[in-house]
Parts: sequence; structure tokens; C-alpha cells
Amino acid sequence: MRWLLKVVNATAIADETTRAMAAEGVNASDISDNELRIALTAADLGFETSVVGSTDNVPTHPGYEGTAHLDAVSTLVGAADVALDAALDCERYC
Repeated sequence: MRWLLKVVNATAIADETTRAMAAEGVNASDISDNELRIALTAADLGFETSVVGSTDNVPTHPGYEGTAHLDAVSTLVGAADVALDAALDCERYC
């Protein structure tokens, strides 16, 4: 009787493995299809592909220049913070 259960289990495991592999194949096909659809839609809308971080082919608007413009602002904020700290320290200790 145990050998029959082992055979039934082995068959069930093989069937599940086959189903899982088929599902993975469908998912891979869907992912590839979606990547193509996204790329074509982005091109139709005037977007360009670029590299963002380590991800290649990311649609970005042609006018997008990243966040470099924020660097100057954050530097100004940092400088203002240092100046405020200096003024407060002078008020206390000068």
C-alpha cells in the first residue's frame, strides 16, 4: 500500500512541476510582451529611453534633466543652515 502512495505522490509532484513550468513560460512571455508595449507607447508619446540607476530602457521625457537642479538648492539650504547656526552661536557666546 505504501508503494502505491509513493507512486501517487510522485505523479502529483510531476504534474505540479509541469504546471509550474508552463506558468513560468507564460509569465516570461507576458513580461517580454509588456516591455515591448511600454517601449512602443513611450516612443509614440515622444519619450526617449535612458538608463536610470542600473535599469536600462527606462522611458523618460525628452525635457527631463534629472534632479541636478536640486543640488544647487540643497547647497543653498545647507549654507543657510550653517549661517543660522553660526548666528545663534554668536548670539549665545559673543
